[in-house]
Amino acid sequence: MVKFIRSVSFWVLSARIAAAAMLAACAMTFGAHSAGAAPITLGTASNYGLLLGTKETLTLSGGLSLSGNVGVGASDAVSLSGSSAIGGTVYEDSGVTSSGSGSASISGGVVTQSMTSIISAAASASTSAAALTATSGLTDQGGSISLNGSSVTIKALTNLSENVLDISALSLTNGTLTFDDNGFTGAKFIINVTGAFSVGNSAIIKGINGASGADIIFNIEGTNSNAVSLTGNSTTSVIGTILAPQRNVNIGGGGSLTGSLIAGVNNAGKSYTVTQSSGGYNITSMGYTPRTVNTPEPSSIAIFGAGMLALFGIRRRLRRPQD
Repeated sequence: MVKFIRSVSFWVLSARIAAAAMLAACAMTFGAHSAGAAPITLGTASNYGLLLGTKETLTLSGGLSLSGNVGVGASDAVSLSGSSAIGGTVYEDSGVTSSGSGSASISGGVVTQSMTSIISAAASASTSAAALTATSGLTDQGGSISLNGSSVTIKALTNLSENVLDISALSLTNGTLTFDDNGFTGAKFIINVTGAFSVGNSAIIKGINGASGADIIFNIEGTNSNAVSLTGNSTTSVIGTILAPQRNVNIGGGGSLTGSLIAGVNNAGKSYTVTQSSGGYNITSMGYTPRTVNTPEPSSIAIFGAGMLALFGIRRRLRRPQD
């Protein structure tokens, strides 16, 4: 009878410990997957330093220097004057036309291919980014950023999801906007802008403590009549992906972008322009990299295994002769 009671007690205790271990493992797995679900990604669009949608007009007035690839949508019109340099490959869809007396040296040559899926990936990323819930506690949340000789630092509050800042407008002149990982390794920033976006003379957008151009998307929403302006002078410096699906874009003045410029990818039958004015512009291609989604299944298995080891220890104790 005593042996029977011990056996029943062992199996009841076994079931309880196993259930607890499995619940703990499931909780860890569910929590990790919930926090890391559906990261924002540009997909193949992140492979381009400059990407244009369909039926756009690209005007290069000379002095554009771009280290990566260029993607040109179907039926785009390219107008060249002066001399520009492309350090990667130009991928163009059908129906692209070129005009003007200028030239562009292209180290990787020109490849004709469909750009439809690539353009679609960028448009989808913009839509998904706009739908994210704003991160409570971020600087200037729900307001606007206007800097003239002043500075603002946006500090990450998490790396389990994107740090999402929703603002009505961004205007920088002789000011500095800084993104800070703030101890959250691999933190990502999504800046949704519904109004004007302007970066002028001596303005700087930079990252510190690990934040870089690969961690930031400026998602410039809607069909606001204000063109995206990346002008200024030779001391103007910007990092991040400029994603402007339904805006005209002006670049020039000798400034620089470390990241990528993606424009007109959700044109809905309208035509947009990307115009590089005199003074040149430098783009160092750096695509946005999605945040890492942690999946701690090995840890969950370890918890379950530890529970089973505990069971064996208890069973051995129950088998010992009683005094």
